Amino acid sequence: MFLKVDEPIAKEVVSIVKEYPKLVDTLTDRNQADPYLIALAKVKKAVLVTQEGSANDSPKKMKISDMCGLENIRCIKLLPMFEGT
Repeated sequence: MFLKVDEPIAKEVVSIVKEYPKLVDTLTDRNQADPYLIALAKVKKAVLVTQEGSANDSPKKMKISDMCGLENIRCIKLLPMFEGT
């Protein structure tokens, strides 16, 4: 699914990247979309579905599920989504 990044989402992306710099690996192309997914879920009050686990307080990285917890975004894994839980 592709959505146009509107102003509220763009502002939220900037805020997320400033607040949580570990979310994006600036040396590679990895995790470049994560701030957009989180911003979209936050702005639209949507549930974010991911198979990622937690980074367990890693000093070097942060995962989507960690961000969801910090930003009060409901985050579930793929199978529970299909099960409706």
